[in-house]
Amino acid sequence: MIGIYWKKFYVLNVRAFLCITLLVPLYDQAQKNEPSMEWKKIQSIPISSEVDAWFTDLQQTLYLVNKDEITKIGNPFNTVQSIKSWQSIDVIEPINPFKLLLFSASQQQICIADNTLALTGDCFPLEALEIANVTAISSSKRPDMFWIYDEVNSTILLYNYLTKTLVQSLYNFKGLLGLKGKITLKENETGLWVISDRNEIVLLDDYLNKVYTFQLAFDRAVPYKNGILYSDQNTLYFTNRYEGSKAVHKISTQETIKKIHVSGNQLYIELDQRIDVFIIP
Repeated sequence: MIGIYWKKFYVLNVRAFLCITLLVPLYDQAQKNEPSMEWKKIQSIPISSEVDAWFTDLQQTLYLVNKDEITKIGNPFNTVQSIKSWQSIDVIEPINPFKLLLFSASQQQICIADNTLALTGDCFPLEALEIANVTAISSSKRPDMFWIYDEVNSTILLYNYLTKTLVQSLYNFKGLLGLKGKITLKENETGLWVISDRNEIVLLDDYLNKVYTFQLAFDRAVPYKNGILYSDQNTLYFTNRYEGSKAVHKISTQETIKKIHVSGNQLYIELDQRIDVFIIP
């Protein structure tokens, strides 16, 4: 009888050991995929109050925009490019290491530039796509494609700029997602993120199906891996749909976070006339 009990005890403990052995690597992997609490500032870049907007590419190069003039902050020197035919440049979005997507909301123009900021080829005929008012764009993880959002028709489109074909479209986009207010788009390896200025963020899959909705109190927000880095009352947080929010960095109460941006493993935070650059742990 004792032998039977011992055998059962042995089997149960072997099973428990195997479960723990299998679960520990999964837990460790999940921990590696999330930002930790240790943030290292590697650079602080002064910017003028005349800068209208700034962006980065896939090589962590910084672009400062002042009306039609773009200053590329590089190594070993800076370069300046002026596009006189443009009234404003509202978005500079990297497509690949050698190409950038440029967008002007006032002129309703989307063009491709190389990494020297020289325009390449023609701009895209938004009228031919029956687009009335583009308010958001994003490059896609799929090669040679980018997303366009038309506010008038509440339509999102996936466009291939090499073949000049419409790959995908969805009408009544905000209505189907239950979103209001102004939205921005950003696609990463996890999916397409739709960020509303009404404190809602929706994650979509490749077929524009809703995967998850985040309802957060945030001032600024940007996707990172499978979650969101966002600021609220001068504290930076990270959240995903599995573990909830956690504070990752405290900003001085004397300063306001004006913009946050992720490029690779670097986080850019705009404060008062400067951009602090951090390595994401």
